[in-house]
Amino acid sequence: LTPRPTRREPPPPPVLELVVVGPSDDDFTLYGHAGIRVIEPTELAADGSVPDRVGQLYNFGITNFREPGYVLAFAKGAVRFWGDAVSFRGELRKWTEDDRTVTRHRLQLQPEQARCTLERMARDVTDAHRTFLYDTFRENCATRLRDVLDECTGGAVYAATANVPGPRTFRDDVRHAYAGRPLLLLFSDLIPGLHFDLPRSMWDLGYRPEALVEGLEAAKVTGPEGPQALLGPAQLDHQRTGADPRHGKPRRGAIFIYVLALLVLLIAALAPKLPERLRGAILILLALIGAAHGALLWWLAVSTDWPDMRGTALVLFFMPFDVLLLWPGLRALFTGRARPAGIFGTWLKLRIGFGILVGAAGLFFEPLGGPGSGRALALAGLCLALGCVSQAPWPPRWLFRGTGASPRPSGRPTRPRAA
Repeated sequence: LTPRPTRREPPPPPVLELVVVGPSDDDFTLYGHAGIRVIEPTELAADGSVPDRVGQLYNFGITNFREPGYVLAFAKGAVRFWGDAVSFRGELRKWTEDDRTVTRHRLQLQPEQARCTLERMARDVTDAHRTFLYDTFRENCATRLRDVLDECTGGAVYAATANVPGPRTFRDDVRHAYAGRPLLLLFSDLIPGLHFDLPRSMWDLGYRPEALVEGLEAAKVTGPEGPQALLGPAQLDHQRTGADPRHGKPRRGAIFIYVLALLVLLIAALAPKLPERLRGAILILLALIGAAHGALLWWLAVSTDWPDMRGTALVLFFMPFDVLLLWPGLRALFTGRARPAGIFGTWLKLRIGFGILVGAAGLFFEPLGGPGSGRALALAGLCLALGCVSQAPWPPRWLFRGTGASPRPSGRPTRPRAA
């Protein structure tokens, strides 16, 4: 009789930990970072505990910021990121030097789930699969991990997060991340469109490592003792000693734009009284800024792969055609004389009326929605441009029609009429 072959036991599974890294002072770190640490069974201590600083880190947030044309490629949604397996010890040293908070959470996976996760990540760092087109909100270092864990747990992550409403929209997230960066706050109100304001689930918000932790804490996996949390308690490796770089008022960018729009409106009311050369200089500035912003929005609408940059109603408020206002502006600046508003005045009046209609329609028609700060600034700029091409006296005479009063004298003596 031949001896019965003994059953070969599978090797013990690796220990996996979710590593969450907070921001540093650099702008590109303000959303944080995430990776998965892998500790092989041979690296465990005799009592089964996990030694510090051992193992590999699967990192899917690597890119080359010095690549030629990087900024243009980023705007078009064509930046490539890639994944790699690197030394956890070396990464932890860099994060500590950058003063970034580092926490680890044990992934309480079943043995077959842990092996599946490791195999999937190992495949995703091979040459054939390692690169991907980066999307801050849909394809980044955190979403890659979320998707792997969801696949290897049989959809447990999606089931726990897909139908849970998130507390913030993408625009809210951006404002909180850039609360300490005034220029980036202005960008968040003057560039992105309607997709930024759509309601998001906790699954959608899992692009942000902090939200990913919340989602994984809600996910359950079935073990020998029944359902248990996918994510274990946090262990702190380094606590940031400096102030949180995201500290600030998230809405101060929008408030600044509204205040600026009000100031522009006040200047627009006084514009007809300003010297011709000054009005020409203002008109030139408005033409350059409005046309440049309009050209950027229209270019993004047709060239970028980011849906958040395409669907913006601001393309109806900032238009490249406003560059034609350079002509009356240059004439007033260099000659000190301006012709009657004519076609330019008519164009600006139509733009203002159309902008008001679009703004009102946005209250009822969702595709025309979005933040009101950029629209207010655009309409205020159009009013100022109209004031700069207008030849009407200030205050306008119709204000006094039928009141028996007369406008304030201009200071010039009036010529007496002959009887």
